[in-house]
Amino acid sequence: LFDRAQEEIKAGKLAEAATLYRAVVTHDPNHFSAWMNLGTCLRRMGHLDAAIMVGERALGMKPDHVGCMTNLGNALVDNSEVARALDLQRRAYALDPTDLLVVRNLAVALREAGKFDEAFQHFNALRAHFPDDATLPW
Repeated sequence: LFDRAQEEIKAGKLAEAATLYRAVVTHDPNHFSAWMNLGTCLRRMGHLDAAIMVGERALGMKPDHVGCMTNLGNALVDNSEVARALDLQRRAYALDPTDLLVVRNLAVALREAGKFDEAFQHFNALRAHFPDDATLPW
């Protein structure tokens, strides 16, 4: 089921993938990757409260998992829970300051928290790596 869910999410079939991930965690409640990917599906479908609940469950399983912190942090930003998001993004950055996705997520959370000077520093660090990327958010 997990492999089928992975195929569905890659194909952009989020609802189908979410259904399969739910089946995986029903069968195996300790399947970390299924919980994390279910949270991603829920967030992308706009089910933010559910995505946060699932993300918290996954993070409880692996408290130092950087990807899980950033996924949950992104859902919290989307749900206007910026203070909690910023805490998670800072923790992720402390664990892996070289991961450019972590840097980007921290910069976005800082921007949303109104910490513009600090956000700008992180966005500039990204621009140094991707000088021609017009898709980088401000």
